[in-house]
Amino acid sequence: MRTETRSLKNFVLSASKQLSAKVESVLNPIYTPGDTTPLIRRIKERIAAVVRKQPYAAQRDAVCALMQGYAHGARCLGLVAEMGCGKTLHSVLSAVSMELVTGHPIRTLVLCPPHLVSTWKEEIEESLGKAALVINASGPNALSLLIRLRSDARIPDKPEFWLISFNRAKTNYSWKSSFFKQTKLSSLVQGTGSAGRHLYKTELCEHCSEKLPDDMDWSGAIRNRCPSCGNPLWGPSDKGSHVYAPVLYIKKYLNRHFHLAVFDEVQKLKGGSTIQGALMGQIASAIPRSLVLTGTLSGGRASDVYYLLQRGVALNYSKEERRRLLPAYTDLMDFVKSYGSIEEIYNTASTDHLTGRSTREKRRIKETPGISPLLLKEFFLEHCVFLRLSDIADALPPYREEVEYCDLQPELAEAYQAFERTLKKAAQAALTKHDYRVLGQMLSSLLAWPDMPQRVVEVFDRDNCVVASAPALDIPLTAKDERLIECVRNAKAVGRKSLVFAEYTGKFGAGEHVHRILSDAGFNFLHLKPSVPTDKRLGWIRGHMASGAYDGLICQPKLVETGLNLREFPEILFWETGYSTYVLRQASRRSWRPGQTQDVVVRFFVNRNTMQEKAMSLIASKLEASLILEGELSGKGLVALSEMGDSMAVELARALVGQLETQGLEAQFRAYRSLEINRLPSSRTVALPPSRHQPRLGPIVGSLCGMDGGTVTGTLFRKPIRIDGENNCYHLVDVRGVTLAVWKGDQLVVYMPKKSQEAYTVIPDRALPGMNAWRIHQIAA
Repeated sequence: MRTETRSLKNFVLSASKQLSAKVESVLNPIYTPGDTTPLIRRIKERIAAVVRKQPYAAQRDAVCALMQGYAHGARCLGLVAEMGCGKTLHSVLSAVSMELVTGHPIRTLVLCPPHLVSTWKEEIEESLGKAALVINASGPNALSLLIRLRSDARIPDKPEFWLISFNRAKTNYSWKSSFFKQTKLSSLVQGTGSAGRHLYKTELCEHCSEKLPDDMDWSGAIRNRCPSCGNPLWGPSDKGSHVYAPVLYIKKYLNRHFHLAVFDEVQKLKGGSTIQGALMGQIASAIPRSLVLTGTLSGGRASDVYYLLQRGVALNYSKEERRRLLPAYTDLMDFVKSYGSIEEIYNTASTDHLTGRSTREKRRIKETPGISPLLLKEFFLEHCVFLRLSDIADALPPYREEVEYCDLQPELAEAYQAFERTLKKAAQAALTKHDYRVLGQMLSSLLAWPDMPQRVVEVFDRDNCVVASAPALDIPLTAKDERLIECVRNAKAVGRKSLVFAEYTGKFGAGEHVHRILSDAGFNFLHLKPSVPTDKRLGWIRGHMASGAYDGLICQPKLVETGLNLREFPEILFWETGYSTYVLRQASRRSWRPGQTQDVVVRFFVNRNTMQEKAMSLIASKLEASLILEGELSGKGLVALSEMGDSMAVELARALVGQLETQGLEAQFRAYRSLEINRLPSSRTVALPPSRHQPRLGPIVGSLCGMDGGTVTGTLFRKPIRIDGENNCYHLVDVRGVTLAVWKGDQLVVYMPKKSQEAYTVIPDRALPGMNAWRIHQIAA
């Protein structure tokens, strides 16, 4: 009996059509693309008639699915879409289409991060023009606008969008206890004379002057009322803000004035005890319908979505269903035990070392990365629309990521190795003492100093003693600086603007350093600093770039990581990367978005044989794991989850002292890219530096498109061909049945006159055979 062992990933991909059909029959979706129900037909007609910026078909289908959900009685739905899918446009289309569900134009409340208010305003005006009314209620006059809305009590005659940032919505005055104290003389005690009397203070109500109970809590944790008259015993504090939170005013007075609440970047509201998280729960419960938007549903732990479920999805259930499906609001660990992953740690200690008696055991429960698939089935599949960039981006230009290796100059390499050896000893001692001050300084120093060796860097321990130092070297330009200047010069020569990311902007001043070396090289770059207010950054960037005087922009990745459309910069250069996988993924997609017309190239600059190379290798492994948590399959399976336990800082320290092995950057980055390619259109390519394990690629001499068992057009062969075969061995056959080439693994052996002596390799634009597009490279000699 012949048996065959196949990975879960290959099995699922090979049976994707059958599994998809089974899932569709079991789940019974309320909307499938191509439905022609009266509501869906009217929604599509409404979008075509009103919206000036027509969406892609997949975007229109997502809006139709959301409208079907609201029509079926849902109160809170979610749109989980990758960066660049147009979540803002989806929300605008949903608000326009909601009129067909409610029977009248609706008023939409949009809550978003401060820097996205201008993006929302721009997107609405671009899509609807004068067919919609946009009100920016994020300024100091927010409460005045809301009070006027309450007094007008008008029904909108066209779609209205009220934009409020998270920070403005939650801003509220501080409060303090309010009562007055009275000094009294104690009563005369018989037999003691006047010497037994003393002065004491008592708290009285300001309204009725009755004495307040002695056991009343005056710490400020509880807003007390007088037991006698019910008068509030608190009032606004003299310190801090004196404004009333818009979210509280909306909840109390305007719950019927708004018809839809949109929460953008909802992952920022996931905290259980944060004010921002509380405002989501208050608004979602007060307004009839809510739509939550995110590109990152979870960070890999069940607790990441718990409070989002309690504040949003729970509104779709009755009280009985809520009690059955969800634990009480404060019982987070019960939810984690059911839908996540936990680790139980037992510590046993004996108090009698001679007899072994009186042992004590302590148990500690800790959440670890991992989410049960049951969580998706129970809560998200019927309440969320999932959208990938590959669903809408067929018209996007190519996207390429490259790792730029830079070799340290001999003098710098020698100084770096000595600095690293000293820090390695210090790190080993620090980790045993749990001295994380050394850890943080050590990582930033090893990552940043080789890029700016012109200054002295010292690392201190918790006692403020210097444990290591790096000297200042007389090196005007490092190899990384020279490569950065070369890339900027090449981009400028073809009319492309560059976006340069510099991570360490504090004491290292990386942004100023990059700005100086580019200015000395003859370039004029705009430098975005944190001092520019978040809500004005996009306008600040575009206002300066519109003058045409600048060759590009320099900034820290965190300043532009979410929401901003920076299509002006098709060349993205990570001069430094740091070690945050979330920031790297977000920042690298600022330019490759719908509407982009130029090829987008993202370059990561890495100093070879340094901590930067170890950091990029770890980042690549975390990126691969993050894609697994978003539904991509990897050969690592569940092992990838267990590798996510420690923070990046701890893992980098372990890698430095030899306690953690890191794979080669090329292999690790290639594994991540093989997963990421599945999510992107076929035009995307991946470029890695050649190594001894990889043939040096020559020019592209052909392509294979449409490989679904039908006819294939291969430009190498200049005639229609088809593909027969299985198990990674395929024959390319022409219409007469003549074999033109045999493709096995990644090698293509061509049987054609004058071609048999040439070597070719097939580079997939998707991860496995049987997908849509492949490139044929000639192998360079």
